[in-house]
Amino acid sequence: MSVRLRTALLPLLFLAPTLSPAEAQSGTRPQDVIITYYNALGHKNYAAAYALWDRQGQNSGKSYAAFKNGFAQTYATYVAITGPVRIEGAAGSLYATVPVKVTAQLKNGQQQSFCGNYVVRKNNTGGSAASQVWRIDRATLR
Repeated sequence: MSVRLRTALLPLLFLAPTLSPAEAQSGTRPQDVIITYYNALGHKNYAAAYALWDRQGQNSGKSYAAFKNGFAQTYATYVAITGPVRIEGAAGSLYATVPVKVTAQLKNGQQQSFCGNYVVRKNNTGGSAASQVWRIDRATLR
């Protein structure tokens, strides 16, 4: 990839508002956790990104090492929220579906695009503050 192209794409990393993990988790908007997730990935902070998945990262379907390694060939990632967020309640939890378009710029210059949804979950039955935050439950990206 040319330096010119990289320079042109670099500003796209910062299109989404920057939220700390604490702000995203205490925020009332489910999409904030997705914005924070991609902000962490953009800054190569894989530990913070992994921690945004429910069950201490287990819902990503990967160990932390495998999760981090999955981005080894990625130069940058970008996310756009593409539609309204739908929130539904079920058995003591709130689930929100966040529609997204993800673009990944690989180190070899290739670009990949994926569309789909993230589902984020939050406990709504009381309990500890840690259980009252939005976490990524699952993703369907194609």
